[in-house]
Amino acid sequence: MIFAFFLSDSFPQMKQAEMAIQKWIVIVAIFTLILGIISLLKANIRKISEKAQGWGFNLVLIISFIVTFVCGFLGGFSAKWKPFSNLIFQAILAPAAATMVSLLAFFIASAAFRSFRIRSMGSAVLFLSAVVVMLGNVPMGDSISHGVIPRLRTWILEVPSSGAQTAIIIGAAAGYIISALKLIFGIEKPHLGGES
Repeated sequence: MIFAFFLSDSFPQMKQAEMAIQKWIVIVAIFTLILGIISLLKANIRKISEKAQGWGFNLVLIISFIVTFVCGFLGGFSAKWKPFSNLIFQAILAPAAATMVSLLAFFIASAAFRSFRIRSMGSAVLFLSAVVVMLGNVPMGDSISHGVIPRLRTWILEVPSSGAQTAIIIGAAAGYIISALKLIFGIEKPHLGGES
């Protein structure tokens, strides 16, 4: 897909191959989702039947999964189920996500306090970038700099930060491919209970 992005004008066959690969990705993702659902149900039902420690949480997970799945699935076909799926999203999922984000904000603030002790040139650049990005997100940053800080914030997020994110994504994809190949060729067998 990366080659097709850059070379599709020169090689039209690349575009056709990319479209075929995208269709296969959807098919594989669907089967992966089904496999994940089966694995989730199997592991949690086993813990419930054995009455393992914390089995009540497993029971709540199974019930929540089934109710959410049924309401979401039927809500896609019938208008009378739509209010139930909306209720699950607005009354449970959205507040839970907001709670997680607010907890994450406190963890980030404490980590920033520990890491922003300026001891080197790298930490000074990190601190200055963080201040510029934070000021660029609020109206005060625009008013005190006459538009300079928001433009600088945009540049930081689009150039160095985007490049770093691309490198991280490429590294993660390479690691994922290597791990998948190790599993496919039997070099590692943790899913079978073997040693890595």
